[in-house]
Amino acid sequence: MTVSRSPESIERALDAMRARYREMSASQRLLADFMFERPYQIAFASAAEIGERLGISPATVVRFGDFVGSSGYAGLQKLARESLARQISEVEQFKSRSIMPNAESALHKNFRADIESIERTARLLNQSAFESAVRLIAKARAIHVAGFRSNFGLAHQLAFNLSLIGRQPVVLTLGVGDLPEQLLRMRPNDACILISFKRYTARIRDVIEHARASGVSIVAITNPESSFVARFADAVLPVAVKLPSVLESRVAALSVINALVTAVALVDKKATAESFKRHEALWARLGTYLDEAAGYPVIRASGAFETMDRKGPRRGVTRRKRNGTTKEIESGG
Repeated sequence: MTVSRSPESIERALDAMRARYREMSASQRLLADFMFERPYQIAFASAAEIGERLGISPATVVRFGDFVGSSGYAGLQKLARESLARQISEVEQFKSRSIMPNAESALHKNFRADIESIERTARLLNQSAFESAVRLIAKARAIHVAGFRSNFGLAHQLAFNLSLIGRQPVVLTLGVGDLPEQLLRMRPNDACILISFKRYTARIRDVIEHARASGVSIVAITNPESSFVARFADAVLPVAVKLPSVLESRVAALSVINALVTAVALVDKKATAESFKRHEALWARLGTYLDEAAGYPVIRASGAFETMDRKGPRRGVTRRKRNGTTKEIESGG
């Protein structure tokens, strides 16, 4: 008797395949694209038929199943069928919820889906890739942020937070048709942060092409699977999305953005603190906020940075033992 996997185990199997995408050959990536974008074709076609459609040998198709840990093509087909069955089940569940709406159920289902998306993103996001993205952004002369249509809000939030920590980000916009002139500002020592998810806009392709031609480093916040954007990026920050309804959530993407800005801020804590102070002074002078006494958390809480990146004694602090007690003495720099 064949035992079907749980939705969680199916997701883990697909996540494992996504995690190995950058290791794959060109032929293997074609197969991965097919698996993620057209699982129904793999589910019901033979290895020879898939190979013919993609212009690769049936043996390559079979070996791909072994490469991703699915025990050959038969195992890959089984995974594709289980994935399809899960999708159909989720659609049916959504239809039943639409017939008998339950606001509380929708609320908690979305919370749970967002939590699962963040947890999956945490598993997918490689620490070395994250650190590489931080380095590229921290050393950049200028930072160009591109996120179009439904991703523009994320792009604006990222740029706003980068400006708070003393960076000089520029948000690329499509509003008045001057994207070509905006792209001309890119220089070889710049970084471009792309926020793009399926379906990818044609303009994001234009940004990628110009950034690569200009020698600009690309950091991509995008789908974890065979992302068009990820193929051209120097650092990829994959974001998982679980769909409890017809709308895609961007909660996990925002979590990645917050982590990215925090890590960049920690690269030069002194400059970051000074930037916050400049902002605070200007906000106070202009009466920007009603709660002027609140202040920015980083300024109010001395040592906030040290708490976030502490791996032992705080930097800039010398520990001296005198009369049986340990005393911390601030050192310069």
